Amino acid sequence: MNEHFEYAGKIEDVSPEDVDRQQAEVLRHPMPGIVTLAFQHDTGGTVTYEYPELIAVCPMTGIPDIYTLRVIYVPQDKIPELKSLRMYLLAYRNLPILHEHLICRIFDDFTDTVAPRCLRVELDVAVRGGIHTTAVKESE
Repeated sequence: MNEHFEYAGKIEDVSPEDVDRQQAEVLRHPMPGIVTLAFQHDTGGTVTYEYPELIAVCPMTGIPDIYTLRVIYVPQDKIPELKSLRMYLLAYRNLPILHEHLICRIFDDFTDTVAPRCLRVELDVAVRGGIHTTAVKESE
């Protein structure tokens, strides 16, 4: 998908309207499904998946952004099959997406597919331009 998007030589050459149009298209982009298995207990403890090699693309420069992702949840009726979860996460490697949209998309897709009792997604962004970013989204 990376070839489909154009990137500016300098961030200053990218307009907010260009980024908005691009992100609207990216958020409609279909992702591989997360396969689920039955959770065969009435109650379960907290499960944490940590994926230290999540990669997406900076929407403005086309340079890879590197993340550590943590998905912390309590199962209800389903649990994700881990190979399909990994394939889902790998599909972001060529997708130009803002950090704030990335965490929301992962949170929403996990919620829609796995339907956990509670969910917390943490996205730790590798330092860029001297700024360390952490994004967190969790269910009520």
